[in-house]
Parts: sequence; C-alpha cells; structure tokens
Amino acid sequence: YLGAGALVEESRGSLHCVSSPFFHPGRLPELFRSRLPWSDRLRLGWLALSTLACSDQKLLGAPANRTREFLLEEGFSEQMIASFFEPFFGGVFLDPDLETDSALFRYYLKMFASGRAFLPRGGMARLGTQLAAQLPEGTIRYGTTVRALEPGPGRITIHLEGDASLEATAVIMACDPPTSCRLLDWPAPPSRSTRVLYFSSPEPVYEGKWLVLPSKKPRFAQHFIQLSNIDPTLAPPGQHLLSATVLGAPCLTERELFAAVKAEITGLFPQTARLLVNLRHFEIPLAQPAQPPGFRKTYQSRRQHLPPRLRLAGDLAGNASLQNALASGQNVARDLIREGYR
Repeated sequence: YLGAGALVEESRGSLHCVSSPFFHPGRLPELFRSRLPWSDRLRLGWLALSTLACSDQKLLGAPANRTREFLLEEGFSEQMIASFFEPFFGGVFLDPDLETDSALFRYYLKMFASGRAFLPRGGMARLGTQLAAQLPEGTIRYGTTVRALEPGPGRITIHLEGDASLEATAVIMACDPPTSCRLLDWPAPPSRSTRVLYFSSPEPVYEGKWLVLPSKKPRFAQHFIQLSNIDPTLAPPGQHLLSATVLGAPCLTERELFAAVKAEITGLFPQTARLLVNLRHFEIPLAQPAQPPGFRKTYQSRRQHLPPRLRLAGDLAGNASLQNALASGQNVARDLIREGYR
C-alpha cells in the first residue's frame, strides 16, 4: 500500500511530507512544520471530515461545478491549489486544470481520507490475470473485434469481425468509452491522455511509500513515485524503479521528455543525477474520459435507454477509476444473477 499522504514541494526544491493523521499519527508534528498556510490545512481537514459524514450517493449526487472553482469558493489559497490539489488530484483525474466535476472530487477525497491506495503485488496487470485464472479454459477469446450488437427477442447477437457471431441471453459491456459509444451509437466523451516514464536507479531516490508532488510551473511530471519502495519485485534485479506521470508535452520526443523529467526529479533529489537510467516510455491516448460537471447525470440518462439484458461496466457505469471498474463489473454481474441469468 502507498503512504496516506505525499511529499509536497512547498518551495523551490524543498519537499515536505503532508500525511493523514488518521493513518500516520506519528507524523503529526510534521504537519505543524509545513509551510502551507494554516488556514488551508484546517480547511482541508474540515472538508475531509465533512465528506466522511456523507454517504457516497449524497456526495456524488450533489450539485457540482468545476473542482478549481469549488476549492476557491471553499476559501483555499492559490498556493494550496498549486502545491497540493493540482499535482495530486490533477494526477488522479489526468486534469491539471481541475475542471473535473467537484462532486467527484469530494467523493475521491472521502476515499483517500478513509482508505488506502494499494498496488497489487507484481503490478496492476495481476488484477486481470488473477480474475482470468478463475475462468474455465477457453472462456476468453483474444484479438477479436466486435463490430455490432443486435438485440433480439430473448437474446443479443454479437457480430464479430468477419462473418462470425455469438448469441447470449445477456451481455455485460466493459469496453473503453470510445468502443462502447461506437457500439451503442452514443457520442463519445473527450479522452484524456498521459505518458508514463520509468527509470531505474542502483540506489533509492528517496525513502518511504510516498507520491512526490512537484509544484514548480511549468512542470512536465505531474507526479512521480518510487514503485520499488512499495513492491521491490517490480524493479530490475538489484535496482530501484521509479515511475513518472506526464500530462501534456505532446511536442517533445521520447529522448527530450526523459531529459526534462529527469531534470525535474534531480532538481528535488540532486544526488540522483548520476543514478537515474531511462527504461521505458508509454503513451496512453485513452487513459481516462473527461468528467466535467454533470457527467454522471448524462451517463445515467443514456443507460436508461439501453436495450434489455445489456449492462454497462467500467468508465461509463459511474466514474473512471480501477475501483469503479471492479465494483461496476461485480454489481452488474450480481444484478443479472439475481434476475435469473447464468
């Protein structure tokens, strides 16, 4: 699991650990040494407590505007927004401008205040492989494109590439939003992209299971984290592994982006300048759909007109997160079983 907090850049090149007193009471004195305004720290604590007193349904159903506007209305300073909310929640939503629905922001704040963020041992891919391992052999068909869905009396026909087709009494659609919208003839929401860089190092860049939040602008790395502090098996033998998330910078080549991000990391940890080695670079064009104010009502309205026996899971079934992907799949499967489908 990750630490319930982050290393925040409070001034140029200066990091301070801001952590939850619920999970790290021993680090409470560090909150008093933080350079963040006391008014902001008290507002954040009060806002987190207020979310804990609300149900998830009440938080997600509340009137919403853009997260940045909500934070300003709540009295947070520009310093707090730039140092904490933009790098942290901007990374959660892949939205550095904080234009995401503020109701969703409050829901996520509750999740972070009441729980911990976990990384499966062996990496995120283990979630899928563990689930797939429980299915009968031959259940999953790979590398096959679904061309169309044809609802009919009592069954749904799934037309595959070529002339092949399948029939089912019920279908759970768990695709990326553009694919789901294509099959349902819905307008697709705008997608947010990201680039992820991986570095190795023979020595640890820093200690602890913390996310690091650079606040200097302009910045390339939205945040970075030394994954081997959480799961040493993720790193090459005898090495440490660091991951950096980048939003934007579409004009930079891979070499230029590695150099820019490395400069930001070594600006905070100068001793690592000679240690970091470029490993891999990934571009993820459909990382997350945009979730502007009111997006949940739009999704709910569209789901009311789904064909019978067709259910949605994933990003279009609530919000774009791994937790929702798992929970929505479990919920719709449970609903279909309750209705008699096997």
